[in-house]
Amino acid sequence: MKGEIKKYHRNRGHEGDGYSVELYLDGKKAAEVIDEGNGGPPMYHWYDTAIRDAFYRWIKAQPPVHYPAAHGMEGFDMPASEETFISDLVEKLLAEKDRQKLLKTLRTKCCFRLKSDAAKGVAYRSLNSPYSPSAKEWLVKKFGDDLGEILNETEAGV
Repeated sequence: MKGEIKKYHRNRGHEGDGYSVELYLDGKKAAEVIDEGNGGPPMYHWYDTAIRDAFYRWIKAQPPVHYPAAHGMEGFDMPASEETFISDLVEKLLAEKDRQKLLKTLRTKCCFRLKSDAAKGVAYRSLNSPYSPSAKEWLVKKFGDDLGEILNETEAGV
């Protein structure tokens, strides 16, 4: 079953960020999903009970979802559920939005990462000037061995 989300809206709850989305399954509008960010599970407003029932049968037949080690946590497996399915779709959507934002920034700014920034959780830094050979020369001179990568060189072809 192919899932897709549309009309993503972010909101803030008492326990973190929440969202509302429209869930499409196999190209059909299936449900509105709302996570209020209050620590509980998302709420589903299904448009068609037949699609809902087929989705729940399908999700129960799925293998556990593996989440790799990240941010100092060990990797783990979690049983597939409607919540893991939606969460993964939201994460993919947000990652793509971040990627598109970076690609837009790369058109007008020189973006780079320092090796020392990884421990601080800094995604990237930018200069208020476009990428050029002189900007690269300045970065190499200023940061030396701490210069990790210049994103304009690695992301430009993406």
